[in-house]
This record gives sequence, structure tokens and C-alpha cells, in this order.
Amino acid sequence: MNEREPVSLKCEIFLEIHLLNNIHVIINKLMLNFITVIQILSGLATGFLILAHEPKSEGLGSIGGSAHHFKGMQSSAEDKLDQLTWASFILFLGASIILGFNLV
Repeated sequence: MNEREPVSLKCEIFLEIHLLNNIHVIINKLMLNFITVIQILSGLATGFLILAHEPKSEGLGSIGGSAHHFKGMQSSAEDKLDQLTWASFILFLGASIILGFNLV
């Protein structure tokens, strides 16, 4: 009976370590999937928010002098849109860095 106790204890320790290792792998994969979803959603949001902005000039039409104004007053809605665009871009950039350098 005394000879089996150390073996049994070693098996229990091995099983606990194996279980903890499996939990670590599962959590790592979940974090990787979560950050990938964040990267995709923030990239789509950044693209949509950039397209939602009012044009600042009329492109090549401003060269010929057909632009009515060069810089006007921004509305508070445009300011909020700028803030949302920057926030989604920073989120996208952070997720890209984390995934690119395998920091998960």
C-alpha cells in the first residue's frame, strides 16, 4: 500500500498539470479568436466610418477654383464621427499588432 501511494500521487499531479495545460490552451485559443473578431469588426467599422465622413474638398475640382470653401466649421456630429473613427482605427491597430507579433 505504501508503494502505491507515491505513484498514485504522481499520477494525480500529472493529471492536474495536464488539465491545467489543456485549460491554458483553450483560453489561449479563445483569446486568439476574440481578438481576431475584434480586428475584423473594427476594420469594417473603420472603413464604414471613413466613408461616412463629409468630403473635406472637392478633389481635383478644387484645383480649378470651383471649391466654395477650403475649411469650414465642423459640426458636433462630424467631431463625434472623427472620434469614433480614430477609436476604431486604434482598436484595429492594437488588434493587428497583437495578432501580428503573436502576443496572445
